[in-house]
Amino acid sequence: MTTPNDPDRDFGSSDCSSALFRLRLIHDRRFRVGQTSFEMAEGSVVSVVQVDPIESRFLVDFGDGLIDWINRETARCFDKVIDDE
Repeated sequence: MTTPNDPDRDFGSSDCSSALFRLRLIHDRRFRVGQTSFEMAEGSVVSVVQVDPIESRFLVDFGDGLIDWINRETARCFDKVIDDE
């Protein structure tokens, strides 16, 4: 399986057309979606496809079919991507 670790690849643009906004990873980090564990490099971009304000979490499309909820604490590892970047 290909893992999302290429910082130049925009994981959100092709995998999820209904993204609310995109986030860029500040530092290399390991994530786990179900039983799949993967490393993402600094600068990798993911798409936020849903926000749950009650539970304070985001549904994130990491690419390659990996979609999961992250909490606000984990979201602090990302910067919001400005549309004109």
